Amino acid sequence: MNMVNGNYIVRTGLSVGLAIFSLFSLSAVAEPLQVPVRPGGALSGVATTDGAGLAYNPAGVSAGGRQIWSELDGRTMNLLLTSTRNDGVDPNTGEIYLPSSSEETSYGGYIGAIYASENSRIGYGLALHSTGMQSVDFRGEEIAPNYESHQRYGLIANDMRTTLLTSAVAFSLLERLHIGLGLSGGFDQIDFVQARDPLGTEGLGPAQEGQGTGLTNPYSNDALISMNGSGSHMEFSAGALWVGDRYSVGLSYWYSRPIHHIGSGTLIMPPMLGGGTIPIIGEAIIQNAPLARLGINVSPVNWLKASIDGELALWELCCSGKDGDMLMLLTDEKGDQIGPEHGVLSDVAVENYLPYRLGNRLALHGGVDILVSESVSIQAEAEWRSPSVPDYSVNAMNLDFETLSVGGGMEFTVYEGISLGFDYLEILSSTRSIDNSAWDVRVASIGDIDPDYVDERFSPQLPYTAGGNGNYESDMRTFSVRVVGNY
Repeated sequence: MNMVNGNYIVRTGLSVGLAIFSLFSLSAVAEPLQVPVRPGGALSGVATTDGAGLAYNPAGVSAGGRQIWSELDGRTMNLLLTSTRNDGVDPNTGEIYLPSSSEETSYGGYIGAIYASENSRIGYGLALHSTGMQSVDFRGEEIAPNYESHQRYGLIANDMRTTLLTSAVAFSLLERLHIGLGLSGGFDQIDFVQARDPLGTEGLGPAQEGQGTGLTNPYSNDALISMNGSGSHMEFSAGALWVGDRYSVGLSYWYSRPIHHIGSGTLIMPPMLGGGTIPIIGEAIIQNAPLARLGINVSPVNWLKASIDGELALWELCCSGKDGDMLMLLTDEKGDQIGPEHGVLSDVAVENYLPYRLGNRLALHGGVDILVSESVSIQAEAEWRSPSVPDYSVNAMNLDFETLSVGGGMEFTVYEGISLGFDYLEILSSTRSIDNSAWDVRVASIGDIDPDYVDERFSPQLPYTAGGNGNYESDMRTFSVRVVGNY
């Protein structure tokens, strides 16, 4: 199992004769597909000086006084995938591929506290934050191992969660300048199911393909993997914040150490490859993208506040080429290679790769807060995010969208020093229509190279990872409720 900033990959390999081929390659959907939630509402960001600002910039903890911030987030993500590979026809049925859909809701939250004494130049902060939550389930009423949906070779189901425990300390070097450092421990969990096509025929055995053999369930020739696992990683952050009379300007940089994951599960082999259920262990060390943030908050008049900030995920530093491809180690429960002694026809490779080839991702956010009475304010916000997965690399296991989030909320002072707020965002996305997929581009010889061919990691000799051509749509939204106390 493997994860790229919240993305897991599982790969195995099977050798037939002299050919060693990859059996599994799963990503729990690329990082941008995780439904984004910004702790703190419309104004929170890198120039924030409240308790939620710890999620963006450690420098704010020496400028925000004393505050406790708690927030509950809900995230809904619906996906609709249609396939146009094989001219849109499923070779198992001779009919068009049926659309695949997933409708899932997940929950998380943020709780943080900052403390800065009026007589001291030092501030402290501590926060627990669900930074990544994503649930996808294409199964519907299907029952294992008879999964028939066309995206099954990328992803059948996945439930993932990433939580950060962040501590920070900041110093007021000058009257208005604050410098902060942060240290975070990340805890990552995953539970998924995925199928794979051992012979590159989408479930049909080579002798039966197109010959009308009357198989009651040709899809049962697929292999199936289910796994759950956990991992951990460390993150380091540094930031600066300048606080003026009616404005603040902040910048920060977050760097993550590689993420180490260990998982256990089962590998169900089809009868044609020996059958049986094999307990397995997967282990991976993967990279994470650094984050650079810059923003400004302003309050030109007492009743109006506004913010603008940007975030750049520097995926190209780790994952744009072969050097950033994910490496998966897969063995049996004892750490030995899976082979004929486990009842399969040949050895399953221990080391396997999955290409991502990600580009940098840019996010731009803006928000306003209008005080309509002494105790009530209304908020509005919008955020645009670019995709990081190139068209040729898109499929159900490696997917993201260009998105525009729009929404708003309200905040109420319910008691002296205590406020209650809520937010709602609709996340609009453009449909990704792919016709140049590098997956399943079969190259017979050096002189016969398809223009969509990228390299052998997208198109190994066997199996031919199902092509990614098709249409990908998403429908996402978030909602949150928060309670803030000043002490």
